[in-house]
Amino acid sequence: MSEMGEGISMVVFVYGMAIVLGVGKACTLLIWRTLPQSRPGLRREAMEAWQRWTRRTSLKEATDQPSGDHTPQTQTSAQEARDGSRQP
Repeated sequence: MSEMGEGISMVVFVYGMAIVLGVGKACTLLIWRTLPQSRPGLRREAMEAWQRWTRRTSLKEATDQPSGDHTPQTQTSAQEARDGSRQP
């Protein structure tokens, strides 16, 4: 009778470990799924921030400079200004 009691306890132990491992794996997968997506590396993020900053400052400098009489015109509007008439 003692052998039967030891065999049952070993089976219960193995099944119990399987359940614990299964539940742990399920919880781990659930947690990993709900985490936010990985961000780019710090070096890449710094390079993108630098590019945005330089682009913004170059646009500011371009708008701060006085343009005088030279306004950007398209080819058709420049032609209209020379001819004095509008072509359809």
